[in-house]
Amino acid sequence: MWSKSENKRRSSDSKRRSSDTQGLGESHDSELKNLIPLLLRPQRRGSHAPDYTFGICPMPGTANTCEQDMKKRVRNNLRASQEKLTQMGPSERIETKAKTLKRLTFDKDAFELALTKPCLRFSKAIDTLLSYCDARQKLDPLLPQSALSGYGSWTSRSVEVLECDVLKWRNGLSDLLTDEKGQQAFAKFLKSEYSGENLSFWLHTRRYRRAPINSHRRIARVIYDKHISEDCGEPVNLPQRESSTILNALESEQALNRFLFDDAAEHIFKLMKTDSYKRFLNSAVYQDLLDVCKVKL
Repeated sequence: MWSKSENKRRSSDSKRRSSDTQGLGESHDSELKNLIPLLLRPQRRGSHAPDYTFGICPMPGTANTCEQDMKKRVRNNLRASQEKLTQMGPSERIETKAKTLKRLTFDKDAFELALTKPCLRFSKAIDTLLSYCDARQKLDPLLPQSALSGYGSWTSRSVEVLECDVLKWRNGLSDLLTDEKGQQAFAKFLKSEYSGENLSFWLHTRRYRRAPINSHRRIARVIYDKHISEDCGEPVNLPQRESSTILNALESEQALNRFLFDDAAEHIFKLMKTDSYKRFLNSAVYQDLLDVCKVKL
């Protein structure tokens, strides 16, 4: 049994604990009541929910444009620049205005170049594509309006169309040279103009590119001795840089590159395309082949 004094002390301790617990509960409830309006109030982005990753909220120490009046900021900057200009001397003012004018002129030229250059390139590309499509419209056998399609139905195709590859040679020099008959006709025309060495050189370079590696040096030496050397029998018009590159590769002991003659072959191909090919389409050799063709455009 506890004494009376001990019972009073225990009862007072229990009352104090209950009062403390009740006070904590009341304080917690009051804090929650204060937080509820804050949680229900719409938060402004940048003050309560910072997001530095995507630039929604500015980094600490930087100007927050969401919180500033931009008109006021511009007026302050203009006023500050005017005050700085009034404090300058005459020479400093002239120098500052010259720098500003130079910077604005540079920006103007850069903007004009950015606006005109891509548009010019795009328009040229469109014109080239349209001219290419117009040239192949009647000669492409895959197009239904073409005279070379020859499809009277879904299954039957005219045999006469298969015999009219001469019309396809108008599409370009590449289509002409991919056809064996076209190569023969073009070689006959170049021989009549005493310029058959260009086609011969181009065909030899194609052969060199497809040849095995162990025969590259032999074929390259034949091409050089026949078309590039000083005492060659059929010289071609190549730039000095291309001739020197080929000669240095032949004189070295390293293995020859498969693409050794590509630049020279492209140069000769462009010469034939811009000069000989156009005359070939208007020549009697090609016109005689067109007369034999059964399909007329």
